Amino acid sequence: MAGRGPSLEDLIGIEHSKLGFFQELRQTIEALKDANTQSTQRRREIAAILDGITDIMMVLSSDLRILSVNHVFRQTFPETPNPEGMHCYQIFRGDDQPCPNCPASASFATGDICRETAIFKIGGKNTQFEMVASPIRRPEAPESHILVFKRDVSR
Repeated sequence: MAGRGPSLEDLIGIEHSKLGFFQELRQTIEALKDANTQSTQRRREIAAILDGITDIMMVLSSDLRILSVNHVFRQTFPETPNPEGMHCYQIFRGDDQPCPNCPASASFATGDICRETAIFKIGGKNTQFEMVASPIRRPEAPESHILVFKRDVSR
């Protein structure tokens, strides 16, 4: 009886395996949906925190190019609607060289948080800023970035 097809037990076993596979798949899909919902909530929380920061904030690459900015930066420099890719010293000093005593450069060199106070001419008036530059450590990314906060301390 070599030409005989699968037995009833074989068919039941195959259908049972399929059912188990689809149940596992459904559970995996539900777990992914939950993880996506949690991720979306975390992104919203982070966005709300960043929107609440009242300092100018920038993320810089190792060559001091702006990678991203916050809404306060955009409000302070409305004439520069797309600062990403520009060097920070082009915007703050109108110069083609890094600022003297740049805390971002010092932070890149030391790997530590660096602080500095400097005066910049913004909107036609001198404004004194306290600047804090902090390395962003990401093990999965080989390139370093620096987070810079600039707080107006003119008053």
